[in-house]
Amino acid sequence: MLGLAACQASVYTADGEFEVMRLLRELMPAFLERFNTEPEVVSHPTSPHPRILLRSATGMWRCEIAADRTDFYWLRPEARAPAPSLDEFYQIASSLLAQYAEVSRSRVSRLAAIVKRITGHTTPALFAIEHFLRPELAGTALEGTEAFELYAHKRHALDRFVVNASMRCRANNDGTITVEQDLNTLAEQAASRRFTLDDIAEFLRHAAREHERVLALYFPAR
Repeated sequence: MLGLAACQASVYTADGEFEVMRLLRELMPAFLERFNTEPEVVSHPTSPHPRILLRSATGMWRCEIAADRTDFYWLRPEARAPAPSLDEFYQIASSLLAQYAEVSRSRVSRLAAIVKRITGHTTPALFAIEHFLRPELAGTALEGTEAFELYAHKRHALDRFVVNASMRCRANNDGTITVEQDLNTLAEQAASRRFTLDDIAEFLRHAAREHERVLALYFPAR
């Protein structure tokens, strides 16, 4: 059974005002319920502007704010920790990311929604080979395979959004199988796009449903 390991929602921003002290002052009252540890301000590897890191004491919630993008995460700290539904996570994400976009006065040029799931398996590579390929290959050309990866990508319409959609399944030699799904709007349109606060909420709402729909196609009896 694939269990939720991490969820991510991202907005790519341009033309905004990245003033650390103002952002902290105006964002933190709304973010304190979710991020209840001291904010960190760290250097950015490729930008003169720093990054702001926000975390919850449990380690389950994280937000990374930078001039070029902001990423909001739910991370499962241990296997028995409760997980939100994708609908719940992306509702929370749309609210927080919309607040950031409004406070920073940023133009939101791209959107992304990513989900990672994981499960344990005694023979993960063999399972993946038999699941995705002709079963007889597991005992011939791919016999003895310890790790296996499948990556699929396509571009399609997600309601009124055009997205890159990818699915990556890794059978790892540590006895686990991980499945990552990524939906993101097109980089080549970023220079001219301006997503509204309503667009953010709508995209993430569709993404939650699409992630579940596509997972069921790849793993119909999970």
